[in-house]
Amino acid sequence: MHEFWLRSGHRLLEVDTHGGLVVTDGFIADSLQRPEFAAAAAAADDGSRRIADSLVARPRATIDAAMLAAVDDAAARDTWLQYLRWRDRLLAGPILQSVYARLYADAAAAGRIDVPVQAAERLSQVIVQQMLAGCDDGLMLRVAELWFREQSVIAADGRLLLADRQTLETSGARGIDRLNADTADDYFGRDDRHDFSIDLAPDGAAAHHFAELVARWIGRMVDVAVRVTPVAAIDDAGWCWHVGLDAQASLLLERLFRGDDPSPELTRRRLLLALRLEFEQVSDALAEIAGTPVWLALAADERGGMRMKPQNLLFNLPLAARR
Repeated sequence: MHEFWLRSGHRLLEVDTHGGLVVTDGFIADSLQRPEFAAAAAAADDGSRRIADSLVARPRATIDAAMLAAVDDAAARDTWLQYLRWRDRLLAGPILQSVYARLYADAAAAGRIDVPVQAAERLSQVIVQQMLAGCDDGLMLRVAELWFREQSVIAADGRLLLADRQTLETSGARGIDRLNADTADDYFGRDDRHDFSIDLAPDGAAAHHFAELVARWIGRMVDVAVRVTPVAAIDDAGWCWHVGLDAQASLLLERLFRGDDPSPELTRRRLLLALRLEFEQVSDALAEIAGTPVWLALAADERGGMRMKPQNLLFNLPLAARR
């Protein structure tokens, strides 16, 4: 069995009997070393050093208003506030899956997320990592990176591939290799380098892995069984419901649903993957859409970028009210 994503901090968490991820002091302390928060701990002023020393000694230590006011560096003080808000969310538990759901429920109500995006994506990563514990399919794991790594579209041999955006910016396309079902084992040993591209053509292995992961994510996070299938196009005269899996897909699906068809060329360039979702139990869906599919999609923005929003699968599906 291969280990993967060792830098995520997953090994610092505890796992309950139901697969819930329980926060530990080690995971909290590791958060302070992450790029989104590390600048505060490294700030030179005395106030920042006192806070950092307190948290290193006791990751759950109380940091009061007076300690924050003693931080002279305004940017560091703001980062400490973000970090403490993040820590409060972790400690609210009881498991990280519920922390994730509450974070995005609050974001939907407030119109914005109140912690750095990188911190939220780390939650996505460790939840997916636990979901895929024991997975030996490197292609499946590379597909799962979409849950927590921003992607860019690149063209190769007449195909549109997804590659890690940050890796492209630092290494260029020459630093990216293509991963498929035949080369999936190459992923191991390079899993934290994020230097593989994938082809999400609907008839390919990566698209089917993505569909399986969507179904597993929904089953794990909202306890509803679904079937998800990649499709070449959405052809449904009775179209009732759709969920975009990123901001651009939400806009594109809404236009298609309303009959405000964008140009075929625009759709071809932007629509990366469409999927058909069906509920295993009709009673799990809203009565008005029972028996009809839900359409999902991934799409690229005008720059060829794509940041998946897996939280949309928690809040935008037409789920029946649970008693």
